Amino acid sequence: MRTSGDFHKDLERDLKDPMFAVHFKKEKERLRLADRLKTAMTRSHLSIRKVASLMGTSKSQVERIISDPEANIGLDTLIKFASVVGKRVDITLR
Repeated sequence: MRTSGDFHKDLERDLKDPMFAVHFKKEKERLRLADRLKTAMTRSHLSIRKVASLMGTSKSQVERIISDPEANIGLDTLIKFASVVGKRVDITLR
């Protein structure tokens, strides 16, 4: 990966590489999920500590779920988090 100093041009060029494109899309989805979880928690007016308590897990685990795009969240954990904040998980393959 070379950089020209223009982020958008560099990204456009890098996305032509199929492996880069796959990894980029995966990371983009992880960031999107973390953002949606954080938004759901905020809208439910629950603190990180309260969500952790309701999930039966630690505060640091909840912080990881909503802040670390590289966190490997299991499906059961995702469903539990969603339930605590008043949401449900729908999985769509496109």
